[in-house]
Amino acid sequence: MKMSSVLLLILFPSYFLVLPNWNFLTSVNDLLKEKNIKTYTIDERIYWYIATDKLQKTIERDSSGKITHKNTYDIHWADTGTNIYKGDIEFESIESFYGYVDGETKNSIICPKGSYNPYELPGNNQQKKVIASFSDSWITNSKYELKCFYHREEPFLVFYLMNGRNYVLRLKGSTLMKDTKYEFGTDFDEIYDFKLQNRDYRDKSMSSAE
Repeated sequence: MKMSSVLLLILFPSYFLVLPNWNFLTSVNDLLKEKNIKTYTIDERIYWYIATDKLQKTIERDSSGKITHKNTYDIHWADTGTNIYKGDIEFESIESFYGYVDGETKNSIICPKGSYNPYELPGNNQQKKVIASFSDSWITNSKYELKCFYHREEPFLVFYLMNGRNYVLRLKGSTLMKDTKYEFGTDFDEIYDFKLQNRDYRDKSMSSAE
């Protein structure tokens, strides 16, 4: 016991004497080294619920040296190439997107990753935020994680993970609804993640979209 205490006293001060020597220039890449504009793809998924998307970031430096950036999102029907939406968006990542949700709502849906709400894409390169119909104040944690799931058995489920709530909302007809069918009781306070098994198709008239 005494020997351990002596070693601790010797090693403890030396722990703070070892300082890392960071060389910033050798640990980063200058994206604007050769030209004043750089575009790269953040995410791209092909044929997901009969749609294909691409999220790109563009970083630009103007003549005064000011650097700006924007995110551009492109989603279109995978089979025909017809545009669903193309334009700037505020979010950095897409959790999931759905070209169709089989009658749950008539528009395509994108669900950003992070503390966001789902967005409908009604056409003409427009986006419309979908907010809970009963109250938006039910969100108790500003750092929640949005996650969507189209379950072909019945509903389009919208999870606000780590939100201090233990129920799931359902998207139906452009409205986020609270349904007692999707409440999980009082055994736990909030949902951190989920795993659900999906069907290949909803009925005989709808083939697999994944």
